Amino acid sequence: MSVDTIERSITFARMAKAAYRDRGFRTQPGLAKLRHEFRFEDELTDTQGFAATWNNDVVIAFRGTEKSFADWLGTNAQVGFVRNPWGDGHMHTGFRRAADSVYQKLKFFVRHHRSEDSRVFLCGHSLGAALAVITAVRMSNDSQMPDARGVFTYGSPRVGDAVFAEEYRRLGLHDRTTAWVTKDDPVSHVPPFAFCYQHVTEWGLQLNPGTCSRIKLDAKSRTKTELEWIADVPATRRLYWLARNLDDLLKAAKRKHDHHSMQRGYLPQLLALRRSLPT
Repeated sequence: MSVDTIERSITFARMAKAAYRDRGFRTQPGLAKLRHEFRFEDELTDTQGFAATWNNDVVIAFRGTEKSFADWLGTNAQVGFVRNPWGDGHMHTGFRRAADSVYQKLKFFVRHHRSEDSRVFLCGHSLGAALAVITAVRMSNDSQMPDARGVFTYGSPRVGDAVFAEEYRRLGLHDRTTAWVTKDDPVSHVPPFAFCYQHVTEWGLQLNPGTCSRIKLDAKSRTKTELEWIADVPATRRLYWLARNLDDLLKAAKRKHDHHSMQRGYLPQLLALRRSLPT
């Protein structure tokens, strides 16, 4: 894994964090060069983020679910499939609807702020990561838009079915995507694989030269979690155990949410990973 890949991942992680209207984000390394910043929003789908020029390139950063993991009801809970209108496969109905709601605004920005040799980068955290993936697919099938040069995702949920994932690879987007996920991030496991959802970059857990696959942070051996243990307990004892341990379970849920957080999870771990590599 190259230092350049890590440093670029950190820069785009900071941009994904800035999509949450992070105050003072321009003081972060690499973000002071953002120009022509345009904050986009669709109130109906509650889709937000920003587009900006960065050096000679264009960056589009999508905001994730703003409140909490419990707020994954709404756009995120629309787990039904809708056909991919730009190719093969099916994708998450709510994610597709949210991405569509701001696409024309982003297209207008790109066409008016991109020079002939500009590259376009997409990034996002959580729900924003899913929107970055869908937007990259749509751009690849839009003759008036350039292909995304890079897609950086952090804590992405699954976006579509296996055929959609193969379409993502066919478009060449798999090799231009760097996907980060912590082992205890609950969002990276939804919608469930049992619903026929699959990650677009779930072809391996190692980063190979020229191929940006899913990169797993803090990979350690897993022990049985409290909730997995509960599933093995008879129903009558389960209710009693829940009543006795509710406070501990709520604390465990908060720790899981911290693993998904950009501020408390992804950024600190990426920065720690960068410090561990030789200069």
